[in-house]
Amino acid sequence: MCPNQVALPQNKGWDDFPKATDTSDLADLARVKWYRNFVSHDEKGELTLADFNNYRGDLEQQFVDLKCQLLGRENKYNKKFKEIDDQLVEHTDELVEHKDELVEHKDILVENEDKLVELDDQIDNMKKTHFHTDKLNDFWLLFDKTIKTASKL
Repeated sequence: MCPNQVALPQNKGWDDFPKATDTSDLADLARVKWYRNFVSHDEKGELTLADFNNYRGDLEQQFVDLKCQLLGRENKYNKKFKEIDDQLVEHTDELVEHKDELVEHKDILVENEDKLVELDDQIDNMKKTHFHTDKLNDFWLLFDKTIKTASKL
């Protein structure tokens, strides 16, 4: 794992931590070297449990990547993460579509609610008109009856 054994040099140098987007063999080797130097040259020589777990997880990923690249296989973890990421993107797109549909349905519901209020007002007016018509019919029936009774006398 010596830089002299690798034909291609690191762009930023072997002592700098590579960008997260750089997944090349050289970047993996540089990360391993960086962690080794960082931990071994620490003044206290101690790591918190959280730091240890973070470094261990990252180093484990680097070794898995390097092993897969040496064996000519794709890293099964990266493949699984990509599948999960693709599913999340797909589900996010579906959620956006459903949100848009819900907004459309909400607008239709508001519009229908307004129409129902109008219809309710019309029914109330019809009831009032019908009530007056019934009273008027009763009046005319009574008037007609009165006229017939008066004409018989």
